[in-house]
Amino acid sequence: MSRGRAFPLAIALVAVLVHLPYLWPGGAWTRRPVPLVLGQDEGTVLYDSHRIATGQVMYRDFFEFQGPVFYYAHAALFAATGGPSLTVARAFGVIAAAIGSALLALIVARFAGRAAGAGAALIHAFVLVPMWPFDYPHWLAETLALAGVWLAARADPPPRAQVGAGAFLAASLFTIQSVGLPILVAVTAAAALPGVAARDVRRALVVPARIVAGAAAVAAPILAYFAAHGALADLGYAMFLWPMKHYPLGQGGATSFGWGLEASLREHAQSYRGVWLVLASFCLHLIYVLPALAPIAAAAAGAVALHRVARRRTDGLAAVVAAAASLAAVSPLWLAPVRPDIVHVACLGSFGLVGAAVLAAPLVGRVARARVGAAFCVLAAAGGASYAYKTASTWPASRALGDWREEALKLAEARRIADETAPDDTIVVGAMGGFYYLYVRPAAVPNTYIPATLPAYLSEAQWGRIADAIAIRRPRALLLFGKQWGEIVKRRPELDALYRRSGALLVRAD
Repeated sequence: MSRGRAFPLAIALVAVLVHLPYLWPGGAWTRRPVPLVLGQDEGTVLYDSHRIATGQVMYRDFFEFQGPVFYYAHAALFAATGGPSLTVARAFGVIAAAIGSALLALIVARFAGRAAGAGAALIHAFVLVPMWPFDYPHWLAETLALAGVWLAARADPPPRAQVGAGAFLAASLFTIQSVGLPILVAVTAAAALPGVAARDVRRALVVPARIVAGAAAVAAPILAYFAAHGALADLGYAMFLWPMKHYPLGQGGATSFGWGLEASLREHAQSYRGVWLVLASFCLHLIYVLPALAPIAAAAAGAVALHRVARRRTDGLAAVVAAAASLAAVSPLWLAPVRPDIVHVACLGSFGLVGAAVLAAPLVGRVARARVGAAFCVLAAAGGASYAYKTASTWPASRALGDWREEALKLAEARRIADETAPDDTIVVGAMGGFYYLYVRPAAVPNTYIPATLPAYLSEAQWGRIADAIAIRRPRALLLFGKQWGEIVKRRPELDALYRRSGALLVRAD
């Protein structure tokens, strides 16, 4: 095997090995000093994937505001493996994140050397992914976007690389639109710079056109599929209009950059002492500052680009593409309805590392390359030490947990539903109900997530669909809270007499 191929493969293998504990309940995470708990966001997206595997069409038959790539990939996975499985899903997530680490290593190495690339990949594996170590669309979107940037941000990329970059970025767009879309726009625009510098109009137009063509090759069959199933308008609403109108209404206090950091720091201070507290706090602060490197890198690369374009030089502009992608990736944290909490910051932290590599690129001579690589590796060593300590300290408690089903049924509401209903009864669950559906009963309504305290999070039409589905299907049990139930009976008053209340649980009276 060539040395060039061995480098990313070694990175990916290390990332897989360090994330193996996530194939079982528990494990370490950057966010908290305790074993990883069940992630109900994860349960929700996996249940919606299961809906597709049973024949439902996304957006038409159930509501989701993210893109379809993650969901249909998991639906195919569940269909091929005999049904929904958290172990299978987590294995997919571990592999996707490992590929992301390898791609990050390749991009950073291109500008700052292999030592820096390895360090960046290990920061990703030890610090960023463990911040939210669930099988979740954000990590797949990141990996697809990094693949697009890796293909586009190179010196004089061949046409097939430009087409491939567009394809990967479109796939990222149709996974998490706030990741793929801005990067696709930025990379397409930056790809015109060599043609502009050379005063070659044809080149300035053809290269971006190849990226757009690659994106169209991915987007066209996706849009055709949903058009054929009568869900194209639903896709447009769910992915683009609903997030602008309703998503911010459900974010509560999570509107300041890095929201949640202080709570994580306090929890660590209550559990850790000495060097382990210092390392855990350092990792959290590292996540917080990484996105700031992207605009700094973009400003520096932009100045270099202007200078080179003015002198008709076409070399060195790959860094501009990478910097533009880095800035575009993190910009939704400040400019769009993307929740800017510390978890979402972590999900975009890899692009801050790309920005750091672009900043380091002008410094990289033989001596400076070693110093830059050493700096990346020191950061990775700190993250690795913290991750290793957390893995060791949470190992006994993690291994004392049951299997996935047993853990789901430890949730009080899940146990109540299991006790109150028969195996084939449909149910409705408010808040993040994915695990209750996945392991207990099938869902009766088109919304796996129903907001508990903020009715405006859903549109009037969505509340109507939920109320109508309950009235038609009359599910056995509803785990709903006062405001949720109030919104439903407002539209279907006759339901109030049909269900008796037992705390937050409503069970059909007949």
